[in-house]
Amino acid sequence: MKVGVVLLDHGEPPEYNEHTYHSFRDFATSLIHMNFVPKIVLKFDKGTILQDSNHLYADRESASPALIDSKLKPYAGKAHYIPKVEKSRMTRFGFYRKGTKPHYLARKEGWGYGEPDYYEMYGFEIHNRWSLMGGRSPFYEQTQPQKEEVKKRLEKEYGDEIVVRYAYGIDPYPHKKIQTPMVVINELVKDESITHLVVSEHFSVTADSMSTFHLRKHSEHALHETGADIPLTFAEQLGGMEAFNEGIVLKVKEELEQLPKDANVAVFLSNHGFPTTKIGTYDASTDCYHQNVKDVFESAKQAIVQDVKWDGEFTVMQIFGQFLGEEYNPRQKMMSPRRALDVVSSQGYTHVVDIPYEFPGDSVDILVKLRQAYGLKELPDWNEKYETRLKHNEVKVKITSANFYPEHWIESYRQRTVDAIDRVVKGEGSQPSGECH
Repeated sequence: MKVGVVLLDHGEPPEYNEHTYHSFRDFATSLIHMNFVPKIVLKFDKGTILQDSNHLYADRESASPALIDSKLKPYAGKAHYIPKVEKSRMTRFGFYRKGTKPHYLARKEGWGYGEPDYYEMYGFEIHNRWSLMGGRSPFYEQTQPQKEEVKKRLEKEYGDEIVVRYAYGIDPYPHKKIQTPMVVINELVKDESITHLVVSEHFSVTADSMSTFHLRKHSEHALHETGADIPLTFAEQLGGMEAFNEGIVLKVKEELEQLPKDANVAVFLSNHGFPTTKIGTYDASTDCYHQNVKDVFESAKQAIVQDVKWDGEFTVMQIFGQFLGEEYNPRQKMMSPRRALDVVSSQGYTHVVDIPYEFPGDSVDILVKLRQAYGLKELPDWNEKYETRLKHNEVKVKITSANFYPEHWIESYRQRTVDAIDRVVKGEGSQPSGECH
């Protein structure tokens, strides 16, 4: 028996550029396949989509725009300015859906003619998010050492019985080494002659959208394409484990040490969030994310309440950073940061500490989406430690970095992966019970 172990991540490249454009494009395709986005978007191709690099999504046309395409290459040809589309309509350039952001168009010209407009627009959306982070995401540099330590510990424990590789849904460095599930799993089967495959995701909360219908589907497809009859086993999510909760408790204690002993403190454990309705034709309300994220929060909260002693009033709340509008969050089933601040402010709390605990590092979802959910408009808005401070009424708020006590991620990741490997050795089922269907 020789077990191939894939340490799999959704992936977040440090930069958005001409190389990572295609990695993000592949993810956008997955959104279409999952029915998040209607397939009809791929039918529209008016030419090359452009933006003014000095002012992305400009409200009005510039007399001398510095035009770039969605691979960030300069464009010097003729272009038409397309204002924001307030309602779906037919124009002389073709049909535009409501909500289409302002841009420039090189009609039937440039490399983008032949590329669906949807992908080019999505590329600019990612470029804009990376610009709001100052042009670079710290996520890979923060989280890759965790995977490397897990690999080291697994190899020490199992020796030649396993072969460990990294893979990413969105490849961080595709121009240096392609590390998609397709390429990595093919190499394990063809070059390493593995007899069994374990896929362990770097997630505290697994979701059907990201796991079942995305990363796990890619893994299954990759294995199928090899033609090998090899059992595939998925590890369970990392959240809810004692080792995982230990790091959160340590972080809470660290933050409390910086506050007055008798302060009334609310700890927000912030999550990504996911629609509680349909998104496209996908019924997101049935996604296992909702139950999993609830279980992980309750486990972490219980650990905090049991281990943290505080003189003032103290509470722990769950908040979410995305999909908070009425369209995706009717009756406010998911607590938004601003609504949570209103609640604790009315209850006399003086300090809030937001600990983003769902991600193993400071991702775009934390640095951009979560900050925007707080109402912060001018980004970047954090210090060198990726911490942000603000004030809501009389409440002092601190959003911490997600990069804290990495050992709690490392050990949780190791334990879950070991559990999966041991299931293989014992010949047990490939799919963990109680996880994504």
